[in-house]
Amino acid sequence: MSIALRSVLGGKRLLLVVAAENEAGAVRAGLRAPGVPREWALDPCTSDVDLLRTGIGKANAAGAVGAFLDPARHGAVVSAGIAGALPLVQGPSPGQTAFAAELGEVLV
Repeated sequence: MSIALRSVLGGKRLLLVVAAENEAGAVRAGLRAPGVPREWALDPCTSDVDLLRTGIGKANAAGAVGAFLDPARHGAVVSAGIAGALPLVQGPSPGQTAFAAELGEVLV
């Protein structure tokens, strides 16, 4: 993890949230941490990152993050994924990027 990101996190961990099994597998592969976590289970996949696989849908996302986000442990939450771009489902095309952010307080 970069020094800049560590300073933003204030010594806490990053909670990285994904919905689907293939997303979780890709994140763990990118972090060189083999395996795929279960849904609704906090996965401390590196010394700086907790991975949370929520399952598909906004109710799952809200419920899982609400259950596992710990302000004493986590300095930020990043939700990443394929934004509904599953085969045979209309959505973003491969290579397109969608970005949304809501920042309550930014610590620099």
